[in-house]
Amino acid sequence: LDDRHFPWRHGRDSGTGMIQAFLTFARRTSTLEVAWLALWLGTFSFTQRTASESLYGGFDATHFQRYMFDAVALALTLLNAARLRAPRWDPTTLFLIYTVVGLLSTLWTVSLLPTLGKSGELFIGVLIVWITMARREPLLRLRRLIDWSALFLGFLLVLAFLGFVLFTE
Repeated sequence: LDDRHFPWRHGRDSGTGMIQAFLTFARRTSTLEVAWLALWLGTFSFTQRTASESLYGGFDATHFQRYMFDAVALALTLLNAARLRAPRWDPTTLFLIYTVVGLLSTLWTVSLLPTLGKSGELFIGVLIVWITMARREPLLRLRRLIDWSALFLGFLLVLAFLGFVLFTE
């Protein structure tokens, strides 16, 4: 990866230049980046409910949507993990072990679905970063994950603004 993977950083100002830059960026998207985006989409699957409904409610369409995105993210991430040569020991590995403890906490929690959802998302996210750090040129790959995150957050801000403008009473 080099600056060719970040075409908008070359001073393109026109709208068509930005669209072309985004399409170039998207074509070079790795499966780990797709997993990262699926994880984001799963994280933002929510509905309005009370605290007790969130903690003790049953499995519904929102949970199904969240777990489907998480399953896609996990599958893509595990495909990449299978290609790693050997595990490495660094601070990211210790944090990955911590997230496994979070996953195990679903065994003794009183709120299985929310605990599994959040601990699973944290585990998958840390696993994506861990695999990214184990590959060639990890800083450039991490920068791409951050760029995707910023793009997604910008998209969410635009949606929130449009929702506020269009659907306020």
